[in-house]
Amino acid sequence: MLRYLSVFFILMIFMGCSPKYKVISEYKPSTSSEFKVCLAECKLDKSLCQSRCTTQHKLCMSLAYNKAKKLYDKKDLHYKEEYKKYILALEEFKNRQKIFLYKEKQLNDDYNYFSKECKKKKDTYACRREDEIYKNLLELKTNAPKRPEEPKRVEFEEILKFFNSSCSNECSCDKDFDICYESCGGIIKRYKICIENCD
Repeated sequence: MLRYLSVFFILMIFMGCSPKYKVISEYKPSTSSEFKVCLAECKLDKSLCQSRCTTQHKLCMSLAYNKAKKLYDKKDLHYKEEYKKYILALEEFKNRQKIFLYKEKQLNDDYNYFSKECKKKKDTYACRREDEIYKNLLELKTNAPKRPEEPKRVEFEEILKFFNSSCSNECSCDKDFDICYESCGGIIKRYKICIENCD
């Protein structure tokens, strides 16, 4: 087990120190006369794509908020109902706990008294009472009142985060632009450069 842990930590160290890279693109325009007109169309398509993507993302976020609010209101109403039950159960528990502690103290006092009498005088009645009270104490503790569990309130931010996770603002605008750029005759050179933990 220790060997596996050692290997794991070594791997984590190497992963933390390993270099991180970023791909950058260099755009070289074509010298043809049609390139500028074609490129203008590519840029227009990219702008429309980004605008459409932003609009769709905002709409998705708005719908996600409405869904989250609806679910939160439902869960919050359920929480409030459960909390009322919890308060009543808590009061009942406190009352039962007082009775339990009172009975426990009485039995403990009686047990201590008869236990001493049994050991000191070897009295049959005292020894019998000691056993009886001990059993009563065990039974009492077995049936001890249990504190009710307080219901947990759901946070709106958690629900909203869940619904927002389905909304992506990642569109293929850049990728489509690159395809369009190259179809117009332009050349794209891509370089992989180190940005962190470089030698």
